[in-house]
Order: sequence, then C-alpha cells, then structure tokens
Amino acid sequence: MSVDLDIPSASLALPQHVLGVLYDVAREALGNVARHARATRASLGVAISGGGISLRVSDNGCGMGEQDRHKPGCYGLLRAAERLAGLGGSLRTLGLAGSGTLLRASVPLASADRR
Repeated sequence: MSVDLDIPSASLALPQHVLGVLYDVAREALGNVARHARATRASLGVAISGGGISLRVSDNGCGMGEQDRHKPGCYGLLRAAERLAGLGGSLRTLGLAGSGTLLRASVPLASADRR
C-alpha cells in the first residue's frame, strides 16, 4: 500500500500529550486501513488552522460502513475518540461502500494548551 503524506515541514510546537494522542490516532487509522480496507493507496494529512490542529486519513479501500464501527472487540477508534474528547477534540469517520473511508480528527489548540 502506498501512503501519501501532507504534513507541515516545520516542527509543531504543541504539548507532548497532544502530539502523542494524534500519533496514536494516526497509527490506529493507518493500521485499520492496512488490516481491513483492502486499499492500494492511503493519505495522511496534518493541518493547523482556525485555532486547531486536524488530522485526516483517507484510503481507496472497500469503505467502512456504520456496522463496522461497532463490531464486538473492536475498540481502537472508540479509544481514539475518547482520548480526543479528553482534549476537547473530536473524531469523525465517513465510509462509502467501494469508495474508501475518510477519518478526521481535530483538537482545538486553546483547550489543548490548558490541559
């Protein structure tokens, strides 16, 4: 599988715990793509804008349906969403059958700095 990266070239001056959560979310998302999506391409992007940092992971795989989010024993994305919520952030996924999946994670920088 080929992965395209779109990340800032400058180092990010963010609290270590925020970077750790975003790293874990990215690792979980790309791991899910590799294990389940049957994708040939994926992309990972990080952007800082509007007072927040966002992470985007997408693929061209089979698409994650609503039923896939709640499979028994599958807690990776749930755990990621809970960790992001603890920073005031959120996790959204959109899967379209046969068209891949898009995952967006975001953390507002102001609330991340206060924690």
